Amino acid sequence: MLAGVAGWAAVRGHVSSAAASQASTTDASIVADHASPAAEKKDEPSHPSCFLRGEMEMGAAWDLQASRHDDASGFAVFTHKTLGLEMLEVPSYGQGAVRLRARTSTGFALDGWLERKALTFSARKRIELAGSVAYVPRGARLRLKVGTADSVVVTSISEHIAPIDALVPCEELAMGHISQEPASTWIAPPGSTTELMQIKKHSLGVAPIPGGEPTFTLEEGTSRLYLSLVRTSEGLHLHYEDGIVVDGWVRETDVESLMMFGSAGIGCGGIGIGCGIGRVTYAQSGLARRRMPIYVGEAPSGDPRGTVDAGTEMIVLAEENGFAQVIPRCSEMLPKGKKKFFVATSALDLGPKVRRDTLEVGCKDTK
Repeated sequence: MLAGVAGWAAVRGHVSSAAASQASTTDASIVADHASPAAEKKDEPSHPSCFLRGEMEMGAAWDLQASRHDDASGFAVFTHKTLGLEMLEVPSYGQGAVRLRARTSTGFALDGWLERKALTFSARKRIELAGSVAYVPRGARLRLKVGTADSVVVTSISEHIAPIDALVPCEELAMGHISQEPASTWIAPPGSTTELMQIKKHSLGVAPIPGGEPTFTLEEGTSRLYLSLVRTSEGLHLHYEDGIVVDGWVRETDVESLMMFGSAGIGCGGIGIGCGIGRVTYAQSGLARRRMPIYVGEAPSGDPRGTVDAGTEMIVLAEENGFAQVIPRCSEMLPKGKKKFFVATSALDLGPKVRRDTLEVGCKDTK
């Protein structure tokens, strides 16, 4: 069930018990009262106080219908032009069409019913899920689930983590696309190192301060989740973006080395670097100043297994004891099992830490 957070936003199954204890149960009862299809039988606005507006380009695949329940009652088609839309009714249960008004820029307007999946919704402003530890950034796409008087229940759209439900005021949700909030960046202190790790038990508590009690739980979706963590003198820091933003501190006992793959190996189609973390981690570019050897293993020791030519660009995942853990920029080859690729840091020109997907621009078949 939903429980209010900070008086107006609600998260199901992700906010800690400490935070939830401060929440009101009023919103949960509202949702329950409107959760049944029996609560809405007529083609009349059920929540006229909740107006959602915006602009969208509407494709020809959708009809404006005269009746919510009759798919054959379509009376107007769209032609891939941008229209002003205003929702006249927020649905009070999980399926069916919604009532709205479609208006041209010249003032021609029609009222009717439209399938909900034809509509796009975005956050008008930042939606806090657990203070600064977890939030939906402005401009993030959301799914509309249900309406409750002057509020709506929305669901985050993520690729690698479990969806999160939030109860927000209607004015915090926009129809169509709006400008996105600039990406936030956490500046690692001097002497810190970046490590790639995975969650041990499919969920990860995140705290606002080092060693603090978690106020948010990050849950894996249908596949394993790999994270780029920054190790500092205070602990392990996480900054993660995937439909929501999570920024805080995690316990060492809740994560383990990324390379614990067993016989599954690393490669797209299974689990591994190329599939799981490409769009959600931060890394550096490394440009080889000279030809140098590549060491392969759990540590940079033994005989070299290959070479890097001068001018080769790589992705630097971590640095430690004079060596950089690297992979090819387009992930054409990746280390197997617990092994890693190492080169001498002194022979690299390092770029700033950026989102890893920006380093893979131009790669073919990048996941």
